Amino acid sequence: MTEEEGNSIISAHFPRSDGDLRNLRLQLAAAQRSAQISNLISLTALLFAAGALYAASIARSASPIDAQHNGLKYEAPPQKFIADTDNFAHLTNLGIWQDNLVDGSVGTSELQDRSVTEPKLAVGAVTSGALANEAVTTNKLMTAAVTTEKLGPSAVTAQVIADGAVGREQLAPSSVTRDALSPEAVSTANLEPGAVTASKLAVGAVGREQLASSAVTGDALSPEAVSTANLKPGSVTSSILAAGAVSRDALAPGVVTGKALSQAAVTSASVADHSITYEKISPNTIGQLKNQLLRAVGTGGSLVGEVDSLGRAMGPGFTASRNSRGDYNVKFSVAFPVVPVVIVTARAYGRCYIPGESITRDSCQVHCMTDLSTGTPLFFDSAFSFFAMVAHAAA
Repeated sequence: MTEEEGNSIISAHFPRSDGDLRNLRLQLAAAQRSAQISNLISLTALLFAAGALYAASIARSASPIDAQHNGLKYEAPPQKFIADTDNFAHLTNLGIWQDNLVDGSVGTSELQDRSVTEPKLAVGAVTSGALANEAVTTNKLMTAAVTTEKLGPSAVTAQVIADGAVGREQLAPSSVTRDALSPEAVSTANLEPGAVTASKLAVGAVGREQLASSAVTGDALSPEAVSTANLKPGSVTSSILAAGAVSRDALAPGVVTGKALSQAAVTSASVADHSITYEKISPNTIGQLKNQLLRAVGTGGSLVGEVDSLGRAMGPGFTASRNSRGDYNVKFSVAFPVVPVVIVTARAYGRCYIPGESITRDSCQVHCMTDLSTGTPLFFDSAFSFFAMVAHAAA
């Protein structure tokens, strides 16, 4: 026997799946030990072992039913057992190869606990096609057994994750991005109070389209969350402001101007006592108020004014201009509800009057004439005063 053959000889204690072969090995080992004691006994043992080996080979070839019962496909592959002419066995002759196994012959019930370990699996040996539904469960996975590198694209979907299976502790920072979330993945019911803060929102991340009606309330806004820079022109209207929502304490000095107020925005009911003082009213405003007060006298209101000889208005509530010598136009700042009655009086020797139908609801034309130096009346420049009012009958 060569040194290579000696290294390939199976130990006497090597376990065999075949009972007859194991007995044979025990008998062979006993015979070898006996041979050392006596050549006669050794010769007898070798003859006995050879006969036993031959008998075992015959029994193995005649037991297809037993082979199938043990989960092995019975066929006539290349020899995987000890020949009757050999007195030793190689490991390669005792192994069970892949081509000796039929599909489904090795199942969970044939495997002992922890018999399949990572070192025994080649790369790519276990694929999704080799795993039955629910074959791999949480209790069968070691900690850190499943990593990002071991998962294919789209391997983890909403359908394979149980409710509550993924919590904050299982997510690394930045592991969840916008591209990984479906449109309805994050809802109010999935967010804990205080989970969304200003530091977690990018500029412009939340627009009007993402906010439902009544989604933002006063309780949900910090004191400086809403500023002028954050509001678009026209975004705040009277229809979205509740009564009493804006108070004096909430308005900065100069924030409310006349241009920002509608005609009916400020009423006596909405102005506190002593909130309007003389210092807060511009001269123009006082003139307009005076004119409105004058016109408030009588059913339709009235207006008193004076124009100098150059055609300049000498009071509020109207404007005036000189067209030519003795020809003037007067325009009322606020139109009368109907065409008023206008009385004109010259402030010099002569006569001023309104020609024809030149009076309208918001203007009139005035002619001034005199015959002081000639026997025939001529146009001349003269100061005049007027009084306009709506007659009671017209109202």
